[in-house]
Amino acid sequence: MFFLAVFLRYSWVVEREHKVQELSGILRFGSEFCEIYLERIKATHRRFANEVLQIEGLVEADKALVMLNNYKRTNPDQLGFVLFSARGEVIADTDALIDKPQILLFSDMPIRQFQVDKHREERLEFEPMASEISGESLILPLRYAVRDTDGELKYVVKSRLRLGLLQNFWKTALVPQESVLGLVHDGGYLINRYSANPGESVDQAFGKPSADALVSSLRQTGLPTNGDFQIRPLGADSEQLVIFRRLSYHPVTMFVSIPMSSIWMGWWNRVRVSFFLSIALIVVGGVAYGQIIKKRRAEHLVSEKQTEFEDVTQGILTAQEEERARLSHELHDEVGQSLTALKITLNRAQQNLANHEKASALLGSGQEMVEEMVGGIREIAYRLRPSELDQLGLVAALRSHIDKTIRPLFPNVALSENVGHQRFNHDLELCCFRIAQEALTNCLRHAKATQIDVSLDYQAPRLTLAIKDNGVGFDAACYSSAQAASGSLGLIGMRERVAANGGQLWIVALPEGGTQVTAHFHQIGEL
Repeated sequence: MFFLAVFLRYSWVVEREHKVQELSGILRFGSEFCEIYLERIKATHRRFANEVLQIEGLVEADKALVMLNNYKRTNPDQLGFVLFSARGEVIADTDALIDKPQILLFSDMPIRQFQVDKHREERLEFEPMASEISGESLILPLRYAVRDTDGELKYVVKSRLRLGLLQNFWKTALVPQESVLGLVHDGGYLINRYSANPGESVDQAFGKPSADALVSSLRQTGLPTNGDFQIRPLGADSEQLVIFRRLSYHPVTMFVSIPMSSIWMGWWNRVRVSFFLSIALIVVGGVAYGQIIKKRRAEHLVSEKQTEFEDVTQGILTAQEEERARLSHELHDEVGQSLTALKITLNRAQQNLANHEKASALLGSGQEMVEEMVGGIREIAYRLRPSELDQLGLVAALRSHIDKTIRPLFPNVALSENVGHQRFNHDLELCCFRIAQEALTNCLRHAKATQIDVSLDYQAPRLTLAIKDNGVGFDAACYSSAQAASGSLGLIGMRERVAANGGQLWIVALPEGGTQVTAHFHQIGEL
């Protein structure tokens, strides 16, 4: 996923940079075209100014008007010319003769005052628009100062430029359909704009709030020569990527704007196949990796189980041999010696049959030996399998084992249960008895406890056996199959017994000290 995220990030950066480079190329040619276009307009004004200055004295209205109309006819992009004197008086205005074929004399023309800045340089200047350019009225007001050889301001020529040629250039530019092209003046107003989307009006393409945001962003960066930035115009749904290039000889910046959502869609269309393939590869790889991990875990678990099985099997064989040896010693030491003593006593009684009193005493002694042997054999049989477990049930067997075996050695042991005389499956009862027997034996051997509590809780259909002590605690690592050894075979045997009966076994060290062994059985059946 990390490499996929890096790929997506890198591809997005490349896509954005590619779009910037593509539009920057269009702006480079567009700015060169605008430079040539505006220089041609400036040259028109300069030629007119030179002709005006060749006239001695003040320019007469009729002569000036003829000159203006001649330039208007030879310059189709120029809608009209107005010639002002240095005092701001209108000398000639071509708009006054639009519907009149005759020449209007100066005395018949209305006088309009015009504030003339005598310190303004002789250059083509853009006058601020009275309102936003809208619809097809793409007309740009220009002014040009006419000075004599001494630099004194003589006249001011004002004209209105129809931006049809510029619009035609926009239409032929290979720009994305969602983009907007235009020129913005340093003063903060749009000179011209063109939307490449035929279904979008010019007003909607890049309105005044967007122009304000555009000019504000440009001014914050110090009106650089070229570059790009992202803005979110007022009322826009998404950010706009703006690439700009400043004209060399005019206070104008050419720009192209395109929605970031458009770039995102183009990027997504390019990477989605790779993205979904990568996701598919990640999913397939993840599944394959999961299967490999699962297989390795299963193999490891089988290996552990095999090791446990071998250890348990070896432990069972060892326990069987030890139990046989113990039984052999007990039978030899107790039963064998008692039988030998009984045999000797009976022989002596047989030899003294004539002495009735002595024979009777020997037979009584033999009877006592038989009773002792019967008790010993019963004890051996109880240790092998308590008779109470088969005859009276689990609770009675536990209570008998605690009373006969545990309490004589450790009096502080308590049994609590809610089972009563309820009987369960024989294998389950034997499992619970052996778990309790092994846990109690471990408590006596290792726990160094002062209190042992045994509880048997039955909440149909669940049975829970718990043996808890307050001893020195228990190292849980000893319970791990990987740690299986002769000292923990009893614990492994407990777990295997519980698992064979469909239960779960927990051996935990208690926070307050001590150990608790819990065997929990689900869905057990009653007898």
